[in-house]
Amino acid sequence: MNFLGPHLPVSKMQFTLLPKGVMIFLVVGLFVWNSSAADSVRAPWITSKVKGRPGPEGAYQIERVHPKLKFENPVELVAMPGSDLMWMVELRGAIYAFSQRKSVAEKHEVIHLKSITSKFSSVYGLAFHPNFATNRQVFLCYVVGGAEPDGTRVSSFEVTDTYPPRIVAESEKRLMTWKGGGHNGGCLKFGHDGYLYISTGDASGPSPPDILKTGQDNSDLLASILRIDVDRKDEGLSYGIPDDNPFVKTKNTRPEIWAFGFRNPFKMSFDAELGQLWVGDVGWELWELIFRVEKGGNYGWSIMEGNHAVQPGLKKGGEDFKPPIIDHPHSEAASITGGYVYRGKRIPELRGAYVYGDWETGKIWGLKTEGDRVTWQQELVDTSLKIITFGEDHEGELYIVDYAGGLFELLPCAEDEAHLPFPTKLSHTGLFENIAKQQMAAGVHSYEIEMQGWENGAIARRWIALPNFSGIEVKGRHSVFPANAVILKTLFWPVDGAGEKSVLPIETQMLHYDGQSWNAYAYAWDAEGKDGHLIQKEGQIVTGAEKEMMAGSLVNSGDIDYWKFSSRSDCLRCHNSWSGFALGWNSLQLQGTPRAPVAVKSSWKALNQRELVVGRKPGAFKQRKAMTELEYKAKSYLHANCAHCHRENAGGMVNALMYFEKHTQDASLIEAAPLRGNFDLRDAKVIAPGDPFSSVLYYRMAKSGSGQMPHLGRTRVDIDGLNHIFDWISSMPVNKGKTTNSKDWVLRQIKTILAQEALSEMERDLEKLLENSQGALGLAYALDHDWLSTAQKNSARDVYNDIESSLSREILSRYFEKKIIYP
Repeated sequence: MNFLGPHLPVSKMQFTLLPKGVMIFLVVGLFVWNSSAADSVRAPWITSKVKGRPGPEGAYQIERVHPKLKFENPVELVAMPGSDLMWMVELRGAIYAFSQRKSVAEKHEVIHLKSITSKFSSVYGLAFHPNFATNRQVFLCYVVGGAEPDGTRVSSFEVTDTYPPRIVAESEKRLMTWKGGGHNGGCLKFGHDGYLYISTGDASGPSPPDILKTGQDNSDLLASILRIDVDRKDEGLSYGIPDDNPFVKTKNTRPEIWAFGFRNPFKMSFDAELGQLWVGDVGWELWELIFRVEKGGNYGWSIMEGNHAVQPGLKKGGEDFKPPIIDHPHSEAASITGGYVYRGKRIPELRGAYVYGDWETGKIWGLKTEGDRVTWQQELVDTSLKIITFGEDHEGELYIVDYAGGLFELLPCAEDEAHLPFPTKLSHTGLFENIAKQQMAAGVHSYEIEMQGWENGAIARRWIALPNFSGIEVKGRHSVFPANAVILKTLFWPVDGAGEKSVLPIETQMLHYDGQSWNAYAYAWDAEGKDGHLIQKEGQIVTGAEKEMMAGSLVNSGDIDYWKFSSRSDCLRCHNSWSGFALGWNSLQLQGTPRAPVAVKSSWKALNQRELVVGRKPGAFKQRKAMTELEYKAKSYLHANCAHCHRENAGGMVNALMYFEKHTQDASLIEAAPLRGNFDLRDAKVIAPGDPFSSVLYYRMAKSGSGQMPHLGRTRVDIDGLNHIFDWISSMPVNKGKTTNSKDWVLRQIKTILAQEALSEMERDLEKLLENSQGALGLAYALDHDWLSTAQKNSARDVYNDIESSLSREILSRYFEKKIIYP
């Protein structure tokens, strides 16, 4: 069949719902689309124009150094004075020394901190004494146990004068402690004045913000930069307080404090030339912050998150707030990693620039200042690394440390690579033979996956293009892609037209592997469906004024409320290294199961025959057979929509593991305490067996705005997906010790309220029920299942307009708000 124009019939499309939005495609009744002849016989893809990167991001690149060395979860890199050795600190306690020679293949263990105490948990900071050559002292910041009052510790140790050196475990002298339990800070740096500076966080989890209310409370050591003298001891202390510390004479204030009002100042450094202190402070929900810290400064937390109010009603700790040198919205960064002012020689144009990065997005920036004014700021490179820290050698050259264990350096791009033209229109990519007809170029292959994610009501279609006859090397459950591989997904919106259901192209999302890292791009289709235009890196929200876009046209016709094109950095927060970057292109998604076979042309055998994949097919996941149908579909849903973040090390802020292969009982879901707030849910758990209305997972899926899940990409609640998770949780056996079930109680109340004849009585009782979020979940469930008459819906709207609970409003806003709540 040939289809002219963008209106592609879907009347013959059949698929099985997981629920709606998680589609397991069947062998029969598939989409019938225009595609290249290469779907049956492989042709080389020789038309590619997708090379380089758009804009200034291509000015620099990263390059692996010391490739023979591998570290496990490194957190700090420090040059050893008087030596060519660098020391790498691993989170779980191992510290290694290795030579800076690039050919080095050997690392030497200096100490493992589990030898100090069996309660050891993690280590964050290391600093050598300024007089290390004579006193051989090194300082460590490490954590023991959980949220113990003295859980975070700073100690000094002696280092042997041998090669390789060793830290003498028995030489520990504890200097100070503060509360553990999260946001420990833990960075150690000596200033030009010879004093030790120590960063401390607010000792809280991510949410609610600053639960200890310590950000502006200077009676403890938390949420501060401390400054101490390690070369003398004041009475009752293991260190001295410098006389010029700003609060030595202030009542109810710890004299160690140099500056305060930080959330989690995870990394800090001194400018080797000017002596200025730079701090990267990991932000809360919206902003990431870079501060240049001054004596006695108040940096706002938790009244402020940089320049933006969080808890304005709190009592200020003193002094006017110091603004950040720069703040990044979460569309650009989500977990800032402080760096260094570059004083090396390798990149002259960056000399004097503060270079820093982001753990979540892998981006690296540089900025220069005059006084407090930023005179230049630029994204230097967009990487796929989890940037945990930077290191500086004795020559001022910088190193980038990837949490996956690699060590990298920043270099200018080669001239030809930096100026490659990047296609700003889909028709210029070399992926299409006839773009208006959605006909792909030879060598561009369509494929289908087993478990699709929620696309806000749109229908997804996928392609993969590999240069020439190159293939993807499969190693177990991991894939190695050739340089300049492209994975393409177009989202189509179903509309009524010409007497049958049709679809219109609204957005095409493209992943490009440049041989070094994956990069993500979005193209917006024009209103005629004839071409797609590259969206700027910050993304865009289309509300209807953009009549030249298909998205704008659909807003104006009432098909959608708005459309959000995600920023490139947001795309890469999900398409991360721990999820394999290409979320749909993996053996789990492609091999299918007897319950849910993928299309014949997407089967592993067909892909292997066309040499798109090279290697042995991974074994099937055995636990599938033991799952009930409800669990199978629920885990499929969570895998497709949540697992890219909710897996080990992938950026999820809680330890809930949602990838399909993880056994449900071992995934920190069932009966797990919520770590980012309970949202006023009685007996709240991440999943409360038998009780969706006490399950934070269900609440986050049901709400809109800040705190919703998934929090990236989702602009509409997936009603069918929500109902399936409801059924799955409800099917779980309730713990014997639980005497009440919020779901049962709330739904009985809803039915009783709706049975009343007088609307005034219904409104009165409904107003009482909506005072808490569980009542709001009950009303939302009733609305989703059409329990209310038109008159009752109007009365419920009146009640909604008067309720004060923000938690309830965030559940019900999708029914009653004209104002759009953007996630």
